[in-house]
Amino acid sequence: MWVLFLDGFWKGDVKYGKQFSVEKYEETLPVTFYGIEKYLDFGLIRGVGLKFAKRIVEKTGKDMLDGIKDAELKM
Repeated sequence: MWVLFLDGFWKGDVKYGKQFSVEKYEETLPVTFYGIEKYLDFGLIRGVGLKFAKRIVEKTGKDMLDGIKDAELKM
């Protein structure tokens, strides 16, 4: 799984109640094999479930994260 660091403040809304207003965030990609499997199984990539994610990690290992990072930067 990945980690999301949020910076902001809590505010009250008349209609929806207490809400967190995000001013900036930082996303960290997984670095363990388990984390990579869960990241792939999250549903972001159509057709990739837990079984297929495990096969991908077995074949590519941690190197496949570089490909994901490059693809995200090009979007």
